[in-house]
Amino acid sequence: MTALALVACAHSASALNWVGMAADQGAGTIELFALSGYATRGQGVATVPINSGETVSVDSFRCRPGGTFCIFTTNDGKSNSFLYNVSVYSGSLNSRTPVPGATIHNLHVDMATGAAYTVALAEESTKIVSIYGGAVETLIDLTSYVTAGETVPPAGTTQCSDTDVMWVGVKAAGGAPDRIITAHLPTRNVTGVRKLKGSLPASLWASCDDQTKQNFLAGAVSVDGGASVSYATINAEGGFDVLESAPVPEAGLELSGLLTQPPSGYAYFMGLYPAGSKPGSNTTGYVAFGENRAGGSLTVKAIDYFLVGAAAIF
Repeated sequence: MTALALVACAHSASALNWVGMAADQGAGTIELFALSGYATRGQGVATVPINSGETVSVDSFRCRPGGTFCIFTTNDGKSNSFLYNVSVYSGSLNSRTPVPGATIHNLHVDMATGAAYTVALAEESTKIVSIYGGAVETLIDLTSYVTAGETVPPAGTTQCSDTDVMWVGVKAAGGAPDRIITAHLPTRNVTGVRKLKGSLPASLWASCDDQTKQNFLAGAVSVDGGASVSYATINAEGGFDVLESAPVPEAGLELSGLLTQPPSGYAYFMGLYPAGSKPGSNTTGYVAFGENRAGGSLTVKAIDYFLVGAAAIF
């Protein structure tokens, strides 16, 4: 099997608003499909084979709003990564860009240009890179901000195109506090480092207001010893201000790292699956939806598959 052979699923542009992503470990494919309601899986958009040994990370999936494509990343387990660009209307593979010598498992797309942004983790370096037109370009070298034994985990970054700011979460080592790096992409500068008063969230997400350009950094966090999950904004002092929470519906569940905007009219949603689950796992779980209401409760719904990512295409 080659990564460039795929099953195309033509889809009406007028009918497709949201795209979901799942992995089929047995078939060695990535499945893109129409997503609606409470993460209900609908008509297929594309089936993309990936090469043997390649895996995907939770939430490393984006679509360009108002555009025609979705993108996702894979890693081959040998410090090589790939960015796949798939047409959502023809189901065809537009491109597969290699990122040799680096692991990439976070992903964002610039709403204006369609360029992809990610963090490339190599043995001795950590860099924010852009991928566009088959070219990989270093934007900001973060190596001096990420010391030995530390990493930028899956779902550990977020970005707002309205101000061109990217936040990069660092899982610290040696008892140091986890922290978040703020980077300004056009000037290629680090503009701040925020030490967190708790553990780095399972997933970072920013609420981006294109009209006011007032953006709020937030994340999905476990609270009460794992008995509850919450959506919390992260303040300037590195503290967490919980907006909405819900009890974990079953023992043994954990946040998967999925945190994005859902198709159901809520502001955001996050994934909960059995501990140890990963993309491609044959498992059920839950998705929790919130409305950005301080003191509110998350709405929790069952889901019968492992949802890797979700994104708007309209």
